[in-house]
Amino acid sequence: MKDIYIALDIGAGRGTKIGLFDLERELITEELMPLHKYADDFEDFASNIVDKLNQLTDSGKKYHTLAIGISAAGILKRDGSFQLFQNCPQYNGHNIKKALADAFSLPYPLIMTPTLELWPNGV
Repeated sequence: MKDIYIALDIGAGRGTKIGLFDLERELITEELMPLHKYADDFEDFASNIVDKLNQLTDSGKKYHTLAIGISAAGILKRDGSFQLFQNCPQYNGHNIKKALADAFSLPYPLIMTPTLELWPNGV
């Protein structure tokens, strides 16, 4: 089983980009989840990401995930909830970190950027 990192770029335009990377930071595979497929409902969005990650990693049988990095077109709070997602305001207040941690019982870190708390002068 190969160790990997997963990168999620939650975009407000084309959609969410998912990349699997090896320990040398080489891209193994990438996927795009178009925004129109999940824009209306956060639960559908989170479920689609979980399904896609399970598909790409063969439910953890093919790859061992060391960490998941999350970036977003909106602003994430330190706890993983959306503070401001301009194109999908219905996501505001929903927690992507918790959704992924609950789905995968993650013993490894979820790393998020940008977060509201990291902006020194506010928004």
